[in-house]
Amino acid sequence: MKFSIFDNVKARNGRICDLETFLRVCSSTEVAAIAKYLQNETDDEKRAEAKKGLPAITWQASFSGTRSNNNAVPSGLFMLDIDHTDDKTQDIINKCVGIAKDAGIVLVSRSISGKGVRVVAECSDKFDNIADCQKDLAEKIGVEFDGACKDFARLSFCVPESYISYLDQSIFQREPKT
Repeated sequence: MKFSIFDNVKARNGRICDLETFLRVCSSTEVAAIAKYLQNETDDEKRAEAKKGLPAITWQASFSGTRSNNNAVPSGLFMLDIDHTDDKTQDIINKCVGIAKDAGIVLVSRSISGKGVRVVAECSDKFDNIADCQKDLAEKIGVEFDGACKDFARLSFCVPESYISYLDQSIFQREPKT
């Protein structure tokens, strides 16, 4: 499965994300420092500015050229962004990890803000678009889905290794289902 990683949100061109790059970025002191800063900062503008320095991944696609839906080469994956989970965060993470294999989940992590959950899963051949895949997985987990994250060019901020609860490393070698 091929998806792109970008140095930051302003970068228009990315590169294919391999396992080594993913692990290096997630274990970097820069990502850890920004995550720690975001945990303590309450000013939304300062938080948004800090996030702009983070590397980010487009789980849904890689790109032939600049990051845009027109240049997207679908990866066979989709992202479910579960915001504002508050005191339910760990319960949602546990549920996702528990159903990971049966639901095609390949990654479960806290969001960079620490106030949400990010789930990446394989697209089901039952659906022909990301939004339907998201809705189906959200129902299995028992949460509402963020319909804004349905485009191929949507970035997902990289998180520290400690935020990742589940990672199926084989996604870095597999081809998407056809």
